[in-house]
Amino acid sequence: MFSLHQQFYEEPSWSVFVPVTKKPVTWSYRGEYKFAVSGSLPPDEFRTQRPGVKHTWAKRILENVEHSVYRELRARIYLRKKGRSITPQRVASESQRIRDGKAGKLEESDVISALSIGQEMLSVVALTCVDFDHKFNECITERWKSWVPKARN
Repeated sequence: MFSLHQQFYEEPSWSVFVPVTKKPVTWSYRGEYKFAVSGSLPPDEFRTQRPGVKHTWAKRILENVEHSVYRELRARIYLRKKGRSITPQRVASESQRIRDGKAGKLEESDVISALSIGQEMLSVVALTCVDFDHKFNECITERWKSWVPKARN
């Protein structure tokens, strides 16, 4: 799994669900997992990712203003694009501009390029199953049998 979110590594474990069907959307419990960074995605491996994966990451980086890790990555890409040196002060300033909706213009291709040549890298996250809550799984399986979705207005 690729990630930039630090909170994954700070918690002792996370409940993991995976999609089973698309319509209606159903999910399956897969257990409790510990997340740990196992390295960074090298640029040559990023280049081999499907176009949809690259697009999704570029879009996520460009649109996420809530999490500082995205803003800071985006700020560094923008500063390089403008030929400015990367300093903590400049990154913080540009990150704040991003948060305030006054960010410098970047395209998806700028983000994909930075990841493709190794200027920026995504974390590779290893997931280790640390527990499986059988009672919880039985409970949600039983409840699912009688669940009726609410009608949308």
